[in-house]
Amino acid sequence: MDVEVFSLSALLQSGFTKSSLRKACTRFSCKRDADISLFLKALSLRNEETGASRTYLVLSKKSLDEGRLEIVAFLTLALAVADFSQVDDLEKAAVLGKVPGVATRSAFPGYLIAQLARSDEFSHDDFDASMLLPFAENQFCECIRRIGGSIEYVDCREELLGYYEQQGFSELYFDEKTQLFKLFKDLREIA
Repeated sequence: MDVEVFSLSALLQSGFTKSSLRKACTRFSCKRDADISLFLKALSLRNEETGASRTYLVLSKKSLDEGRLEIVAFLTLALAVADFSQVDDLEKAAVLGKVPGVATRSAFPGYLIAQLARSDEFSHDDFDASMLLPFAENQFCECIRRIGGSIEYVDCREELLGYYEQQGFSELYFDEKTQLFKLFKDLREIA
């Protein structure tokens, strides 16, 4: 399947209306995680406008050629600060390297993959959602080259731990409040 990737901002600037984007977002469904669908439908446009995050839509090229928006997948990227208060000094040093004052840090900024999903309407054969991770990391690496930083974060459920570990992420801690694992990856080597 031929696809194109656009941020919500780029689509708005190119002439798509908020109404047409909301309709397309409303049609998106990911039954594996209802929160992901809810985010896209209820928060993605607002967060885009306020600068809280940047959402990229993977759109069917065929639908675009027909003047429609058919969302195959999406991902949302943001800045984040991870809570390091639960992390011992050795782990902090392993994650942050030679950052001055590493032992006293209770939080550390980074780049967050906030949302990532493929629509239930499409199979793995239609679109391999694992292609979204390199796209996200390319966006982060561009930011790292321009302004600095080095750490990428993702919060995930237990059933996705293996996938993210295969992609080079390591577990930082389990958040009892959110019931999600906080994972990290150092991007300095690829940036």
